[in-house]
Amino acid sequence: VSEDDVLFKQDFRKKLFLSDKTADGQLSNYSYGWALLETAQGPAIAHSGSWVGFRSYARFYPEKKVWIIIFSNFRDIPIREVLEQAEAEM
Repeated sequence: VSEDDVLFKQDFRKKLFLSDKTADGQLSNYSYGWALLETAQGPAIAHSGSWVGFRSYARFYPEKKVWIIIFSNFRDIPIREVLEQAEAEM
């Protein structure tokens, strides 16, 4: 996530990771394809995906300016457990 205006202008970057609201006004903890999380390491922004034999998980900690990104071509890997182990090492 760049802090300059090269990819996204500052006003859009501020909106990019703000929670959307449901029809009844509740925060969804979701924004533009990103899950908005509270973790032991502070706020985080996450996205995961999978496709035939491939899995990925990315989590960004904006206060620490740290990314943890995991890619796997082994479908049975406990990808979130691996991520949480990496997070514990931060």
